[in-house]
Amino acid sequence: MKQQKQRLTLVLFFLVLSLGSAQNLPVVFESVEGRSEIRPGEVVVLQVFGTKYEKIEVALYDSSNRVLTRVPGYVRETEGLGYAFLPIPNTINAGYYRIDVILNVLGGQKSTIHRIIRVSPRTFPEERITLTRELTNVRTANPSLRARESEILGQVLFTPNPKNWFWTDRFISPLENIRRTADYGARRLFLYDDGTSATSIHGGRDYGGPIGTPVMAPGAGRVVFSGYRQVTGWTIVLEHLPGIFTLYYHLDSLVTTIGQVVAQGEKIGELGSTGLATGPHLHWEARVLIDTVDPEFFIQVPLLDNTYRIFYNGEIQ
Repeated sequence: MKQQKQRLTLVLFFLVLSLGSAQNLPVVFESVEGRSEIRPGEVVVLQVFGTKYEKIEVALYDSSNRVLTRVPGYVRETEGLGYAFLPIPNTINAGYYRIDVILNVLGGQKSTIHRIIRVSPRTFPEERITLTRELTNVRTANPSLRARESEILGQVLFTPNPKNWFWTDRFISPLENIRRTADYGARRLFLYDDGTSATSIHGGRDYGGPIGTPVMAPGAGRVVFSGYRQVTGWTIVLEHLPGIFTLYYHLDSLVTTIGQVVAQGEKIGELGSTGLATGPHLHWEARVLIDTVDPEFFIQVPLLDNTYRIFYNGEIQ
């Protein structure tokens, strides 16, 4: 009965899309196999098999045919399979969304495969953070420096290495003992010492602990950034798969260098309170290219999760 209701819901959704205002959407859809839903801030790992591809691109659309996010796919040469990691933005509402998988097949043929995915509701907490004058300056002073630092980090995140296939399984926690002090996706209001304020969305998870606590790699990866930034303090970035990064902020010290390959559980730094920090903690973040996702999602789900599989036999779909 439950499966019949889900099929009826999908049929009604397709009918509304084909008859309603979203006139540019294709009429024929197929539902994604595997998990029936996913939440904002999580990742759809698409596995494409059946033929060889020169290029894969995946995009997420809403019912108004608006692109919400677009990512490249990658071919893992050892398997001959295509993978794409599609982040579900933490700002979208629950509902049905369309995924387009665009394939450039060897020989010049191009095809687009359409799928529908259901995003389930997720509630994020709200936080009010009062900053001292010193921390207000950390967050607001030297805008040109902060812009340059953001540009440098963006260059790292927007240039994934298609050969960086270091880790495919689940992550472990980057700390031996976890004490959560801030959640992923929290809607934050910063109260500055001059009476003004600013809002932001928390892009990672914060774990409190003593300064000097070892911070470990949650999975094998290559160090692609290591250095000091005004707001994030001593910072490390690892790339585990092409375009799958984890970031570590406010460290007290670093024990890795750019280009170094680290193993799961290997120490990469020490917990600290550098940059914009109201106390000693690790800010742990995961990104698909530039988009933040919940890092603890990959503790529950392998990085190369095979739930969402698409077979393509070379015919136009």
